Amino acid sequence: MIQRITPDKVTPDVLVNSSGRRGHRESRSRGFRGNGRGAFFLGRGNHPYESTRPDHPLFLALADIAAQHGMPIDLHMEAVPQDMPFPRQSGRGQNPETLKENISGLERLLAHNPNARIVWAHAGWDLTGERTVPLMRSLLKKHPNLYMSVKLDESGSRRTWPFGPKGGLKPGWLAMLRDFSDRFVIGSDQFFDEGTERLTLARKFVDALPPEVARVVGSEMPNGSIGLRQRRDDLIGQEEKVTF
Repeated sequence: MIQRITPDKVTPDVLVNSSGRRGHRESRSRGFRGNGRGAFFLGRGNHPYESTRPDHPLFLALADIAAQHGMPIDLHMEAVPQDMPFPRQSGRGQNPETLKENISGLERLLAHNPNARIVWAHAGWDLTGERTVPLMRSLLKKHPNLYMSVKLDESGSRRTWPFGPKGGLKPGWLAMLRDFSDRFVIGSDQFFDEGTERLTLARKFVDALPPEVARVVGSEMPNGSIGLRQRRDDLIGQEEKVTF
């Protein structure tokens, strides 16, 4: 895994091995997924703490591979705009005392290859309370290759929760989704053996959107606008061209 290789240990041989043809074929079959610095998941699912820089050399190489093959990268990363203490409400497991700033590294990843589509997971649910609407709007405006998937779970920070006290979407969220509807999808990060409340909240979220926005976010985007849909015969044809 990328976080097991520190950036200073990434040699030309490591890059070659990580970008080989076998890796290309397997990545096209399974899609791309990454964990960025501050990606700590210690609630449902019992994820261990995992961390590495968003601009790790292997992430940059992965962005090039993804761009080459027209595949999006699914990035799981907590928002840490500045160095901060580890949130104590998430204090299970082996966690560091502090978290290092990671938004500048995310921006370097996004700028590295503008043709690489990065889907930043978990909009609407975070553990730092820092993935705010102003932060997301700023990044979406600056980086056309940034997309976001929405996660609804009441265990996250109330500060960044998209619903207001009366149950509707907060005005800032609604304005952002109107302005960037073609950059959001409803995420599928659901532990299906742990209840259906997230699915219920996802339905509530879509129902709270204006019809034209709901159509884009709930249907047009997941049906292929960010490269998630590919004809099976095209994929098979490209796989057959790979030699070893």
